[in-house]
Amino acid sequence: MSQSNTMNRRILVIDDNESIQADFRKILGPSEEQGGELDAMEAEFFGETDAKKIRNYFDVDAAHQGREGLECVQRSIEEERPYCVAFVDMRMPPGWDGMETIPHLWKADPRLQIVICTAHSDHSWDEVAEKLGETDSLLILKKPFDPAEVRQIACAMTEKWKAHRKADIQIAVLNGMVNERTEQIQAASRELERTNRELELARAAADGSNRAKSEFLANMSHEIRTPMTAILGYTELIADNTGNGLDPSEHGDALQIILENGRHLLDLINEILDLSKIESGQLELDMGAVSPAHLASEVADLMRVRTDAKALSLELVVDPGVPDAIWSDGHRIRQILINLIGNAIKFTDSGGISIQLSATEVAGEASLLIAIRDSGIGITEQQADKIFEPYVQADRSTTRRFGGTGLGLPLSLRIAELLGGDITLESEDGRGSTFTLVFPIVAPPEGELPDALSATEAAETFACAETDPSQSPTALPTHLNCKILLAEDTPTNQMLIKRIMVMAGADVEVAENGQIAVDMAIQARDSGTPFDLVLMDMQMPVLDGYQATQTLRDLEFDLPIIALTAYAMSGERDKCLAAGCDDYATKPIDRPKLLDMIAGYLAGSGKLEE
Repeated sequence: MSQSNTMNRRILVIDDNESIQADFRKILGPSEEQGGELDAMEAEFFGETDAKKIRNYFDVDAAHQGREGLECVQRSIEEERPYCVAFVDMRMPPGWDGMETIPHLWKADPRLQIVICTAHSDHSWDEVAEKLGETDSLLILKKPFDPAEVRQIACAMTEKWKAHRKADIQIAVLNGMVNERTEQIQAASRELERTNRELELARAAADGSNRAKSEFLANMSHEIRTPMTAILGYTELIADNTGNGLDPSEHGDALQIILENGRHLLDLINEILDLSKIESGQLELDMGAVSPAHLASEVADLMRVRTDAKALSLELVVDPGVPDAIWSDGHRIRQILINLIGNAIKFTDSGGISIQLSATEVAGEASLLIAIRDSGIGITEQQADKIFEPYVQADRSTTRRFGGTGLGLPLSLRIAELLGGDITLESEDGRGSTFTLVFPIVAPPEGELPDALSATEAAETFACAETDPSQSPTALPTHLNCKILLAEDTPTNQMLIKRIMVMAGADVEVAENGQIAVDMAIQARDSGTPFDLVLMDMQMPVLDGYQATQTLRDLEFDLPIIALTAYAMSGERDKCLAAGCDDYATKPIDRPKLLDMIAGYLAGSGKLEE
């Protein structure tokens, strides 16, 4: 540790008289002649009984005039060995006198204790105080001085210097602690400000999300109530037998309206369910070999009814280089294309829509691009930033004019991302839009090839497409000749499903809950007149479909059981199969699909008629 610590006892004498310097060394230094007398005086002054305990000699340096003394002080500071006390003579010709020297010394070392030594009354104390300022670091010692007085002053002012030094150290430590604590408080304050900003942003985002969801729910309510109004209204008109209903000749048109609106409702529900599955990470892909050209031709032909209704042109272009087959989920690609093309048709009043397939390289990867261009109203750049967000639509006024839930584009984007791709948008307000679906080209495994169409064949098929009655979605499968047990608790569903089965040629018996279904199935088997197949609703009283199916399997009932459920969430199929069902169909019932499923399980049993 340097001598700047509290053990410092360095003294500087600034006096032009060398004999005076020698006197200070004798008084303050290790002098044997004066040691005993001075020790006794010091013991008496400080109250010590053992002089040896307090006898500490001073380290005395000397300078002949003020400038030399200043250099000594400056050097002591640089060496970190400062002086505690400086005895400064008042008169030191030539150069600075004591009054001139002292301010320079204090400028170099503000803590230096100074004793003015003078044999004359050159300056009164008031004059000294006025020139040097009132300070407790200054004393005046009159010459000739008493050695004991010099010793006492040196000891007292050294102790004072030490006390100041200790205080400085403590203050420095406290300042360090205060600075450290201040930095911590400032850091905490900055962190709090950052957190507050994040909370404000989060709150603003939450408020925006809540507003968007509120608007979405209001819009969804409108979208649901609109077709429901048509369904309920036309149903009431058909059922009205008071003479105020529809004429029987109008029933066919009314039923077609009911059917179309019912399908629209089902599409809305499916969109919501799909988005929910994606957001929860439960949407499963069904990968297989897909012909891009064939798929695009199918979708274009399906959408042509809507473009024709608005007198819009619809063009399909398949560029050379588009592969005949890729490995992907054809159902989901079809869903995206229907959404994108439907969106283009909705917002286009004149001109037309084009669908272009091309193969290119994106980020070093072979990719398929499907661009849907329209000549519609387009959107602004600000609106374009929002249209892929769930529950958000580009413009509420546009929503009021064109309708829609705002789910189609967000859903399409997320499905594209699941397929490893993306959807981009280029649009100009008032001048149309181009949505481009892009995803990597993955070749199908060997032996997994679809009925692919070349680019020319796809264009010809689209241009000359004709409806094949045998492929119509409403065409019925081969006539059923079987006995079916329908387990269903809802009377209206009992009537509907039974009628569909009976019209297909089946003999149907109904059980209104799971327990009755188990009893009827086992009784029929044991009596030798078993059912050929069971249609099992999964939500029923007494015994639900899961329990009923498990009970039947435990009783070694080995005939086909097809689950019927209104739950269409991911995992429901697996849950039904785990309970013992052979297959799974969702409500509302898709009549052709259900009949085809039943026919598949009866094939080879002799229960089908050509």
